[in-house]
Amino acid sequence: MVTLHRVGMVTRTGFLAVGVTAAVLIAAAGPSTAVAPPPATHIVQLQPKVFTTSVTGTIAGWYWMRSSTYSDTATYTFSAFDPAALGLDHSLTIYLAPLVTNKTSGGAGWDARVRVAVTYVFSGGSKTWAYSVMLINPFPPQSTLSSGGVGYQTYGSLKLAQSKFGSGAGSLEIQITRDSTYVTSGFHPHVAVNAGAVSIWYLTP
Repeated sequence: MVTLHRVGMVTRTGFLAVGVTAAVLIAAAGPSTAVAPPPATHIVQLQPKVFTTSVTGTIAGWYWMRSSTYSDTATYTFSAFDPAALGLDHSLTIYLAPLVTNKTSGGAGWDARVRVAVTYVFSGGSKTWAYSVMLINPFPPQSTLSSGGVGYQTYGSLKLAQSKFGSGAGSLEIQITRDSTYVTSGFHPHVAVNAGAVSIWYLTP
């Protein structure tokens, strides 16, 4: 039997109400059991090998997709992609970080929705999947007036399971277009991209 040395009060049932030190609690629980620490993990980021866009001309290094026909595209190619590397949680995350505003010379705080086509090219052929991804703008004050680029940054992500890809190394091609069906407060948001706006992340042991 272990005696509880109290520095506070003990209830009638003998359980500690307040004030027992950590050392005494460990003793009361009996012999400790060693717990192995979690395995070390590494966060891997892949940057695109090739970035192309149908947009001509940049503003401060960004290509603005704002065609009225929604024909603008941005394509990111990740070469030497091996699904076998996704060994820890068996998935990868496509991370999107474009700029968004409501119109030309627009304001801060706007979200957008984009269409994302993912193509996996491997020795046996190719597979393509289509998704819709929201780009969330965390900037709190939304404005329709020009902000000079302040409050344009957005974030979105897409998680894909390892099982989608099968085995064997290949390449991933990710194409971004604006979603023509997305309208917010009467605006069809403009989306800006550059080479660093899309990346791939995963965990490996």
